[in-house]
Amino acid sequence: YPLRRQRQMCIRDRIILSVLANVAFFNKATHANGIIAKNIITNEKDKKSFLLAVNPISIAIEKINKLNIDNENVLFYSYPFTYNIHANAIIFEWYNSEFQNKLLNDTDSADKLNILFDEYQIKYIIFDPGYPKRRFNMVWDDKKINEMNDLIKKETVLIEQLGLIDIRKIKEK
Repeated sequence: YPLRRQRQMCIRDRIILSVLANVAFFNKATHANGIIAKNIITNEKDKKSFLLAVNPISIAIEKINKLNIDNENVLFYSYPFTYNIHANAIIFEWYNSEFQNKLLNDTDSADKLNILFDEYQIKYIIFDPGYPKRRFNMVWDDKKINEMNDLIKKETVLIEQLGLIDIRKIKEK
């Protein structure tokens, strides 16, 4: 009987580890870091604090969805965690290389930046100024990224800051 008991414990432990590993994978793969915590944390204020700490983009999306009643395009100048966005998401990533190259290589003035915003009909930005350095540090130099960050800040209005993430709106012309 001791071997049978040990085998049962081993099976139980494997099942528990498998469930935990799948939950961890689900959270990372879907960028839904708050799902488990939302079910555990019942206080709304604690939920917001938790999400602000682990995934401020989800709070930014929630706020943009409320502001952006016409579902105008949103630029993700941040990690592309677009889950639950109601509008079209313009992603600043390698798989949107046309936009990415235009932004970093062809936009060296406020006029050119505004032409690009108009071309892609962008009205809001989820802006993480440190994102390009963290994501593309081997491709673009710091000077170019800093210039682009400054230009974006100059041509947009800060709506709200959520930790390292800003919600910004393109200035009206």
